[in-house]
Parts: sequence; structure tokens; C-alpha cells
Amino acid sequence: LIGDVTSIALSPNGSSIGNDFVERAAPGYFYDALSGLILAGGSVSVSGPGPVILTQNGSTGAYSFVLDPNNPVAGTYTLTVTPPPGYVPDPNRLPAGAALDPTGGPNPTVLGSGESGGSLTDFSAGANPYYLVFDLAAGDPIVIHNNLPFVEDKCRTWSAWQYRHPLGGANQATDNPDGDHYDNLQEFAFCFQPASGLKPTCPLQLLVDPITGRVDARVRQVVGIVGVRYVLEGLADLADSPGAWTDITSITPIMTPAGPTTEWATYQNIGALPLFAPGTQGFVRVRIELDEDLGGTPEATTHTEALGFSRRSIATQCETFSLPYLRCDVFGGLAGGITGNRIDLSGSLNGGNFAAALASGVAYYVEIVAGDFEGHRFELDEAACTASSLVIDTASALNTLPSLPGSLTGDQLAVRPHQTLDQVFTKSLLTATNDPATADRVQFHSGSSFSTYWLFANSGTPRWVLAGDATLADQGARIVAPGEGAFIRLKSAAATLTWAGYVRSNAFAQPYTAGDQFLGGGWPLLQTPAARAMTTSNGFIGSANPVLADKIQVWKGDATANASGYDGYFLLQSGPMNYWTAEQNASLTNHSNTTLLESTRAIFLRSRQGNSSFIAPMPWTP
Repeated sequence: LIGDVTSIALSPNGSSIGNDFVERAAPGYFYDALSGLILAGGSVSVSGPGPVILTQNGSTGAYSFVLDPNNPVAGTYTLTVTPPPGYVPDPNRLPAGAALDPTGGPNPTVLGSGESGGSLTDFSAGANPYYLVFDLAAGDPIVIHNNLPFVEDKCRTWSAWQYRHPLGGANQATDNPDGDHYDNLQEFAFCFQPASGLKPTCPLQLLVDPITGRVDARVRQVVGIVGVRYVLEGLADLADSPGAWTDITSITPIMTPAGPTTEWATYQNIGALPLFAPGTQGFVRVRIELDEDLGGTPEATTHTEALGFSRRSIATQCETFSLPYLRCDVFGGLAGGITGNRIDLSGSLNGGNFAAALASGVAYYVEIVAGDFEGHRFELDEAACTASSLVIDTASALNTLPSLPGSLTGDQLAVRPHQTLDQVFTKSLLTATNDPATADRVQFHSGSSFSTYWLFANSGTPRWVLAGDATLADQGARIVAPGEGAFIRLKSAAATLTWAGYVRSNAFAQPYTAGDQFLGGGWPLLQTPAARAMTTSNGFIGSANPVLADKIQVWKGDATANASGYDGYFLLQSGPMNYWTAEQNASLTNHSNTTLLESTRAIFLRSRQGNSSFIAPMPWTP
């Protein structure tokens, strides 16, 4: 009994006298579209031109309403639905039409399946058409079983994830329809949106304690996920990939909440593992195994990108430096149409807002990670970017091509924040003074001279300032560009610095001009000139005369304490000889396969002609 409305049961061919019957519409159930289970905890409200009485509001999993028997107003009535906790409306089962007018239909008008034992007897989509809007009038037939489908807001089984994300058929484990760095199995395992290249966070992170240098790894996981195994793997040297990756089983992760349905698994102090001895370098990634049938044999396996750390003890001397690690992408996807200096990203956004993902005051760049222009980079014009497109700063000297090629469409790209002077050189580990002659400093080469940045004490709040700047303006946001070399000079105390980040898994464009340039590598990997494709066939100039050939200069202080000057090599080309050899060495030994190019260090390249199209090939196998 609700108000003046009473249910009356009639026997077959029976009658009722002295009762006023009311118009009634839309009783039905809230149900799980994957199991048919009736779902409690939701609610429904009804709006329209006249008053209605909710005979059941959905809280038990069933709902129904009647027009007010004292004032049954004809018109359009709309359901507003609040899903049960942990559920959302099924995006694959949409209403059967804009509105249902039951006038002239059978009485009752049965739309969907009935209930038995707490579930729908048939929970298929075809058996349960439904509406959210009804055109009702006095005398209309009763409408029953207008069942409303829901799915879990965060999928915890692979079958539920595939149902929730049909993706036009591209929803198998290894598919990657949005073109980011995560295939579908990774999107499922990390609780990411598979149709959008915008990501709320990176799923694998290396956290470096700025004081102690301790390195922790943490992995994003889905709480309660079924049939997925997360395995942290380690590797000491990228040159040994892919065969030498090893499961890290000696550290039990600490679990902490990351959100309503996700958590972080933190592996503490991975840098101390014997695998990474002596603790100066190491790499990790996550292997994700899908065992949907829980039979013990994975049906699919995938691996994340690799992250690494490098640790260097720097003495009170001058040493070279370069940073091969990358910060976490804010976007990954496919380049759409090219219009001038603009790239359309709408095909990889799923309605998301690209410009909103860019933090204020942060400089970003685009790197092409696969396709015809793999390895090239472009600086972002952050202020001009829109919700659906990115805009390139065509005037930037950091661009590796003078303009956006129209044929870039379809290439895979990543948008990353730059590394900065403050982020790369931890001020709390270095010596700051009020005198550039006694403070620690970093020097970058501009092609003809050095720019020196020294650590100004600033009354206990140190900051990097440019030598010669009387205003002592803060230069901490100065970009440390990919592949840029530098000198670091510690004046009064040694320091141990640790750097970490993602590892590039694509080629690396590194155009250079005639003259001197201070260059680092694109990967944390010992390399030879041959491995970096520094050959005459790739545009380097060789000669029998060292004066006419391209040269590499390796800073002696990187190998010998307190040494200064350079070990020089030139590209010898004479008859059958076509290789790098040491200057002023009559033996003309072939050094093309000597590891002259060290990780996190830099060399001077003295080029005779320059090469605007040089691309170092990918040197390791993920």
C-alpha cells in the first residue's frame, strides 16, 4: 500500500467493483549486463507534466511508478537514474529509441525479461530493450520490465573489460587503437582509458630520494583484478636485452591506495639488489600476464616500457654530463591531419582535452616514436594548443626539422615535459656560495662559447643563476635538452647524483651544424661510433688528413681524476680504411667499435660540414 494505491489480485475472469484503477508505467529492474544479477542500491526519479507516485524507487533493484490517480496528466515523462554503487550505465546498450508511446499496444506491454532467483531470466541485450522517456496518457496499457543495464565502473575481469570496450573490434590484448605506449592488456591492468592517449599518471615509476639517492619502483595495480599477474623485471645493462630480464622476487611490495579502485605496489630500494651491483645503473619494467581461465598458463603476455636509473660519484673536478632519461608522457597517440604547424589529435583523445593536460609554466616537446619520421622532435607552443590539437613552435632551435611534414599523419608520437636545470642537478647535494668562483657550476656549449650557471646561496634558498647576470635571476627552469652535453664542475666537495626516468625505445634525431657541438646520447648505454651510425655513409666527413675530417673529442677528466684536455679521434677515409682512429697515432688503430660514447657523459663533435638529417638508430632491443 502506497498512499491510496493498493495492489489487487484477481482470479482468471474475475472482477473488482468499487475501486479506482490508476495508469501505471515502466516497472523494471536494475541489472548487471554481464551476469543478469539484479542490482540493489540505485535509484530512479521521474519528471513530467503531472505528479507521479514511485511505488518502488530502485533501491532494492526494482522500480516502478504510477501517475497520480487523482490527476493523471498526459505528456512526456523522463526517468533520471542513479546507478548502483560501483556501476555505470552500460555504454553498449543504449535506449531502444527516443521515447516509448504505449498507446494502442498490448496490455501489458512487456519490454524485457522477467526475474527469477535474483537475476533476469534472459539478460541478453536483444531480450531487454528499454526506454528512459515515455509518452503517457489516460487509458494507455501498462508497461512492464523496462530493465536498465549497468556494468561495473572499473572492470576487474578481462571479459568485462572487452565487453565494456568493444573499440570497433580492436579490443584484443595486443591491440592499441589509441596509439599510445600501452596495448589493451596494459590499459586493463593499469585501469586506463583505452581509447584515449591522455593518461592520469605513469603506471611504472622510479622514485629517487633526493638526499640518500635510494631508488624505489612502484607499479599501479587494480584492486581486486582477476586473472592478471604483475611481475617486476630487472636488467643490469640494456645491451643484454631482451634475453637477460630477470624477475625481481626478493622484495615484497608495500601496497598503498592510489584511488578508489587502484593501488601502488612499491618495491623499496631496488638499487641495492645484487642484480644491479655495484648500484650505479639498473633498469626495470613490468611483465603483465593474462590468465583469464585461471588455468595457470597465460593466454597473453605484454611488457611495459623500461625505466632506468644511473648513479655517479662526481669528484671535485670537471666532468662531462648528458641525461638520456625521459620524463613520463602526458599524451601518446597518432598524428592526425597536419595544418601548418598544427597536429590534429582528436582520433586519440576520445573526447578528452589535450590542452588541459599541459601544466602551466612547463615546457613540452613532441617526439615521433614510430613512423616515417621516427626520432624527430618538435617544441610545443603550449599557449596555442587546443582541446583537440597541438601546435608546434616553429621558431625553436630545438626542433629537429624546420617544419611539420604533411606526411607525418599516422605517425605515433609522444608529448613529454622537458627536464630542467633544477630537476637534473639536485641543489641540496651541491655546494652553493655567493661567489661564482667557489660555487658548483654547470656549463653548456652554445656552438662558439660556454654559458655557465652557478649555484647562488641566496641566503639559504639556493638557485641556479647565469654567470654575468647582475640581477641573479633564477635559471632553474632552463631546459636541459635531449642529447645536450654539459660540464659539471664541483668546487669544494664531491657529490653522488642519481638520475632516473623512462628509456627511449626509438631512434634519436640529432642534427648538427658545422663546427663544435657538445653532444650526449639518446640512451643510457655505452656506445661505439659505429653503433651510433657515425659513418661516412650517414653523412660524416672522412679524410686521410685529420684537419679535413670530422673529429670526436673525449674529455680526459671523465677517465682520469683531475685530468684536463681531450683525447681526439678523426674519421679516417683513405683507400680501404674508413673508420675512426686516434689523432697523432701512427698505428691508425680502428676505434669505430671502441666504446668512446659513455652513458650520462658527453663528447665534442667537430664537424666539417654539419648534417641536418642525422638520426642515431635504436641501439637496443626491448
